[in-house]
Amino acid sequence: MTSNCISHKRNYIKLFLTGLICLLVACKPSQQLAEDLKTYQQRMASVLEQPNAAYNNVSLPAYPTLSDLRQDQPETTIKLAEFYQLQHCQLATIIAQRNTTLGKLQLPSTRFLYEKTIITSLEDCIAQTQDAQLKIKLQAWLNVKSQSLIIAWADMLQTSTEMKQGLSSNSGFIIGDERDGLGETLLALTFLAQSLQSSSIDSHELETHLHNVAKSALLANLWRSQILLKENLENTTSWLHQQKLAEKCPSANAKTKQNLSYLLNVFQLYFIEKIQVVASQLNNYHYQISPKLESLLKHPSLSPAFKDYIQQQHYQHFADYQIAMKEHIDYWQKIFSQCQIKPGKR
Repeated sequence: MTSNCISHKRNYIKLFLTGLICLLVACKPSQQLAEDLKTYQQRMASVLEQPNAAYNNVSLPAYPTLSDLRQDQPETTIKLAEFYQLQHCQLATIIAQRNTTLGKLQLPSTRFLYEKTIITSLEDCIAQTQDAQLKIKLQAWLNVKSQSLIIAWADMLQTSTEMKQGLSSNSGFIIGDERDGLGETLLALTFLAQSLQSSSIDSHELETHLHNVAKSALLANLWRSQILLKENLENTTSWLHQQKLAEKCPSANAKTKQNLSYLLNVFQLYFIEKIQVVASQLNNYHYQISPKLESLLKHPSLSPAFKDYIQQQHYQHFADYQIAMKEHIDYWQKIFSQCQIKPGKR
């Protein structure tokens, strides 16, 4: 048996054991893209009997701090005598509940709903009030609370635990199918964007949409997948250039032709049939989500730090990923042309 055959057998055994280990530890679907990229690099290196291209583990940048996101709420104070003047309105009961200990410890979504309720109650109370001076005070409070509502809405979008999880989790990558939660994410973004102008909000529905953003973490997984593909395709393309395959084609010997054939199989099996399929879905997700994010980014009450974070993750990193993908495909197209081979022929 030739040393070449023995070497290839060892490589196949190594790859078989790698796959077996993956099955034994129950590989997570949300890690499959990373595993496919690693295997793509490993198999090409095995064919050429060279060290692997560098593989980078990636994480999203840190989410903006609360101090960069949170805005001060305008204060409204009600004297005791003024409070007793409101007993003919439901507003008095709502204010009393807010001033309890539990009322002051509100989640961002609860605070947003509270501000919605206060505004409705103020409008009703103004309509029910006969006293002219009290009406003027109520109208002044309504003006302040209208601003408070906008800030509470911005705080809910930027500082709630669910939104932070959905926009900055480093738990996985996109899978490329319905498990990614595209439908739920689009519905949630639409609902949250419209919630500021909605006349009434169902608290259960609001919490469900926030929960879905966190549960799927599609935005975070999408953005992390872009970084993963960008960095590792750059590494792989650079590594392939170092192998000088195109230069070997015109006078290729039997072993070089065999290696090119093996490489073509690896390219077909792992890049075209796995990595590029997920990348196609990544593009689809990006273009469907973009209009939702664009409408949010136009809102003046959202902080510059929040807008910069989304701008970088969703737009800049997508552009960087597209360049890396194009350069990798361009490399292979050059090899196909110079070596007169075609993908899809196995």
